[in-house]
Amino acid sequence: MARRCKNKECKKPYEPTFNSLQETCSIPCAIIWSRTKAGIKNAEKIKRNANKERRAEFKTAADWTQDVQKRSFNPYIRERDKPEPCISCGLYDHEIPTPHRGGKWDAGHYRTVGAAPELRFEVLNCNKQCKGCNNPGPNRAERVARQYRINLIKKIGLAKVEWLEGPHKAKHYDKETLIELHKKYRSMTKQLKKSE
Repeated sequence: MARRCKNKECKKPYEPTFNSLQETCSIPCAIIWSRTKAGIKNAEKIKRNANKERRAEFKTAADWTQDVQKRSFNPYIRERDKPEPCISCGLYDHEIPTPHRGGKWDAGHYRTVGAAPELRFEVLNCNKQCKGCNNPGPNRAERVARQYRINLIKKIGLAKVEWLEGPHKAKHYDKETLIELHKKYRSMTKQLKKSE
């Protein structure tokens, strides 16, 4: 079945000779077409980046807080603690059944974001935790929290745990600080992945 050459300078009809995915009539036309496709892809990439920057301008501090939490801080914690078991129950990756969606692991806060928002992005306050322990339900919540504390003391020491439990000044993150935190934790995650 005849096709038209995708090279805009040629556009001649041709019968595919190489394979069914052939888009041009000859090798010289294929070279020109591949350069054109690369240019189109590059232009699309530039446009996507410009749109991304435009959307970032309209983000509020609350939007950036969510972005830092979900897209940079939590992934950093999970990557940092990858070889370790759950901070609460002590189960390893192979001991936990695979859920249908959402993965097995959370970045679980020792002092919750609701109780201590000033420790939201404190790396000592957050550790790898299985989904079951991070959302234990009312019957198990106290036991999970107690076990988290015991294992956290083993991991970072009693003095640091008492510091986490102590009073802290309220923190209000502005947009610029959140953007810097986002970049910082993304960079730290990349470095951890490279060192594997």
